[in-house]
Amino acid sequence: MSTALPGVVLTLGLGLWGIRRDGTLWLDEMATYEASRRGIGELWLTLGNVDAVHGLYYLLMHVLFALTGDADPLLVLRIPSVLAMGAAAAGVALLGRRLAGVRAGACAGVVFALIPSVQRFAQEGRSYAAVCALVVWATCALVDGVGASGGWASQVDGVGASEGGSPRVGTVTAPGSPTPEVDDAVTAPGNRTPQAGAMTAPGNRTPQADAVTEPGSRTPQADLMATPRGRASQADPMTTPGSRTSPVGPVAPPGSRTRRVWLRYGVLMLVACLLHEFAVFALAGHALMVPRAARWRWIVAAVAVCAALAPLAMVSRRQQAQVAWLRFDSDMYAQTLVVCLLGAVCAVLLGRRAHGWAEPPTRLVRAALPLLVAPIALLMLLTPLKPLFVDRYVLYCWCGLALLVGGLIDRLLRGRAWHGAVAVVAAVTAVAALIPQSQHLRNAAHRSGNADATATARAVREAGRPGDAVVYLPRHHRGWVLPTPGAVAGLRDIALDSGPDASHTLYGVEASARVLRDRMAAEPRIVLVTDPSGRAAGSDGREAVKLSVIKSRFEKCRTVPNHGPRVTLYARPGRC
Repeated sequence: MSTALPGVVLTLGLGLWGIRRDGTLWLDEMATYEASRRGIGELWLTLGNVDAVHGLYYLLMHVLFALTGDADPLLVLRIPSVLAMGAAAAGVALLGRRLAGVRAGACAGVVFALIPSVQRFAQEGRSYAAVCALVVWATCALVDGVGASGGWASQVDGVGASEGGSPRVGTVTAPGSPTPEVDDAVTAPGNRTPQAGAMTAPGNRTPQADAVTEPGSRTPQADLMATPRGRASQADPMTTPGSRTSPVGPVAPPGSRTRRVWLRYGVLMLVACLLHEFAVFALAGHALMVPRAARWRWIVAAVAVCAALAPLAMVSRRQQAQVAWLRFDSDMYAQTLVVCLLGAVCAVLLGRRAHGWAEPPTRLVRAALPLLVAPIALLMLLTPLKPLFVDRYVLYCWCGLALLVGGLIDRLLRGRAWHGAVAVVAAVTAVAALIPQSQHLRNAAHRSGNADATATARAVREAGRPGDAVVYLPRHHRGWVLPTPGAVAGLRDIALDSGPDASHTLYGVEASARVLRDRMAAEPRIVLVTDPSGRAAGSDGREAVKLSVIKSRFEKCRTVPNHGPRVTLYARPGRC
């Protein structure tokens, strides 16, 4: 608990800082709000047409809205994400502790809390924070499962940090002296072995370890990598004939424990994938970190997750028009590649063996680097077929970077004095550089595309007057005004044939292109809500008709300043 506390407290504090954003609501959150407020039957029908990928999240939020009643809807939307990101920070700290020691875990938790993307989506009323938390805790379960299956147990790789953070590896102790936590202890008769890798002389006593013992010796169970310090491992100790194992407290049969650990991993990954299908790409990272001893158990769990996810994937594939807006974003791709490069540099420094450096935590590198790189690489490799990469879809990858940076800070602090000084200076510099960005994230004008639904609805109202027509180009821009319909009362949505509720969609169903052309041609004034660029988006013929009629029959009167979609009043010549 003490390991996770700094990161959790910092994550929750940053998540609650400026959470209301002056009462503004973003477009994606509007979709959550609109769908979650519908009845169960209506929501089910809506998911058959759109947003099946978010169906479980909408259902959970529906229950939450029902329980909270008249509470502030912005807080109801965002508080779950704050709590989920706090849980993710706790999982990152626990992973760091299991893989490299207490201080590495605490550092990783704090680094995770400070990452700008983590701060942003901790305040987003969407599923990304919950998916991140579930993937992190699934990775914790995977580490447990690897240890329970005998993986990593016979490797001496320099991990096994003490509570103070100093590594204890391959230690040879004198008779009667306590042995620290190290792997692969080989003991003489009568010795008791706890956690790891020391060779001891007769009379020594060591607490839990994956030990190979001589006849008569006793080993409590342990795999430092499979459990936190001070807890019995899930691993089956390797003993020679005549040796006995003495667990701490009542212990279930090893096979039962192993099955429970892998079941927990499978359940957590499945729930993550049901909240957002792209959590399945985390399996690529897990595949690279699983050693041979645990590979078949992992394959069974992964296949089960994919099989259970398949029906949802088939439904959402029929709704693939929802991601038609995705394009190759060179800036986003470049920034993400820089992040992966930073992680790789940390991994190289962590793996370096040199005089004056602490032993490298190779298990942390083996777990963290694939989790950071593999899901991102897989999504980017799909770009020639269909651009699908968006950083928030693989938000959980940031925990890999946090583990690598946290482990590097810990290793520098355990090295020479100047190593620690470098770590402190670098940490202070990074925090100072992140402060302006953290403040910007809490600016009401900030979101992807600077999109603010509340401000956009006000701009639409200011642009027109009662009786004017309003047209949304493309139609999903109608979403900006749905949470506050009173803001555009008096304006007529002439393209709409069936509203969102009646059509069981998020944005309603519009008239045909021919009908739409006739309706627009009959109007003297039209308020057009479109992309900031003013261009039509999508290949729908109706969008082309909207733009064509505006250009050929109307003149521009004025554009209302707005952070997000462009709101412009058009009128027949002389009618502005």
